Amino acid sequence: MRFRNKILYISFLLLLSCKNADELSKILLKGDADYLEGSFSEFPMDMYRPAKLYVIGNKLIVFDDVKEELFKVFKIPTLDYCYSFGKKGGGPDEFHLLDKETINVGDDLEILYRNKLHHYYVTDSSFLKIKSDDKSHDLVLTSVNPINNFKCLKQSLYICNNDFNKNDEEFCLLDLKTKKETKFGRIDKKKNEVSIQDLDAYLSKSICTNESLQRFAAFYYHRPVFKIYNSNMQMLKTVEIEQDKTQFDPKVIYFTEPYATEKYIYVMWICKSKQAVERDIDAFRPEILVFNWDGELLRRIIVNKPIISFAVSEAYKEFYAVSFSEADINRIYKFKLPDMNSDNSMASSSISNDFYSIIPMGNYHFAREETVNATFEKDGYIMNIVNLASGELKKRGKYKSLGGISLTYYAPSDEKADLNKKMREIISIETAKRIDTLDIDKRSVIRVARSQSLKDYYGNVTQARYCDYIQKQTNKIIKFSIFMENGGDESIQFIPPLSQDIERMLSSLRLK
Repeated sequence: MRFRNKILYISFLLLLSCKNADELSKILLKGDADYLEGSFSEFPMDMYRPAKLYVIGNKLIVFDDVKEELFKVFKIPTLDYCYSFGKKGGGPDEFHLLDKETINVGDDLEILYRNKLHHYYVTDSSFLKIKSDDKSHDLVLTSVNPINNFKCLKQSLYICNNDFNKNDEEFCLLDLKTKKETKFGRIDKKKNEVSIQDLDAYLSKSICTNESLQRFAAFYYHRPVFKIYNSNMQMLKTVEIEQDKTQFDPKVIYFTEPYATEKYIYVMWICKSKQAVERDIDAFRPEILVFNWDGELLRRIIVNKPIISFAVSEAYKEFYAVSFSEADINRIYKFKLPDMNSDNSMASSSISNDFYSIIPMGNYHFAREETVNATFEKDGYIMNIVNLASGELKKRGKYKSLGGISLTYYAPSDEKADLNKKMREIISIETAKRIDTLDIDKRSVIRVARSQSLKDYYGNVTQARYCDYIQKQTNKIIKFSIFMENGGDESIQFIPPLSQDIERMLSSLRLK
């Protein structure tokens, strides 16, 4: 009996360990991101959309694979330019088709080039090449070809992508001392639902590592998913950012540019197609999501520039970025890091009535509870109108230029109701200053900027300026009206970060 109990106890422990390993965590992005405005330093050389930025100690390294001089070195936090190193070519200290994902940074800079590791100290005046004690350890021999996402997990132990065409493992672990390679990370069964021509996109990813914890995180470019593994090839957690759209779309980019430190992972969150970004590059504002190495979301950051790559210095509590914009080709931007230890639930509570639920911006909430579910009938439609207010917190925050928000719900009470005709009535071009269409989760939302003269009870005339956001779902119509405080300029609703927050709010709408 005692032996049987021991077996049951061991089985229970094994069950617990299996349950904790490969843990799936789903995250819903809600609430407000920290909005940061940066300063820039301008330089006499062009840096046209550099491929990658790195921080080593008090140096910022810009990897600019478009230009002849590949590495540009700046001193931080002042961003004084020091020198450039590495030219394109086949000679000593020259590189041809160097991949940004085969560069590792630690106390020094390590470059994998033509299956050989090159090590450099980054000094104030030059890159100094480090002679290896055992050159055999610098030779990377593997059955994987080409080598992609070559990252250091700990001394002599490296991770890279496996050739998934040969087997069902995603990763290859390489020990440069023993020359042993191990394939691991079985590809999930969902790949069977993906067409052969889209399989590369489905598995494409960027990897970042933490040598002190001996962990790595793989962020998938075209899926809202990342995975955390340890050096024992055990998957610790899978994290999924919840999306309405669950079908794989190779055109949509979710994660890119992860940057790892000992404590945190910073990663850019796009959630758009390349075509959508390129339509208006200057309005593009990716978020930076900050996770700890247990996969918990700590912070969301939006900056005032369309950044393409960034690097973090936790020592100086700053991060540095370069921009997509044509006007910024010779600029580096600097931003202050928010405090990761301060309370930040990032939670903006969902509000709902009998007809829909929504996650509003900031601390907007129902202004009057007694009207939340009230209805009336007009012109063949059952209608519900509610107002959202935000209180004093809004006046001190980034929504201080906004007034109230009203939501109007239309449901036909007559089978003969013509929703398209009703849409035209609601759009009402007579008072429209500007009309355009937003594509939100494959739903068309018509945005109408308006300016109207309104007369109050005492006969005083004021100018109301606001934007309507009108959408049709199944056989219902919802109109959001977002008003400006004291007749302010409604055009700011077209500009990030406010436009992005409005789009997130519209995206969260769920009809009942």
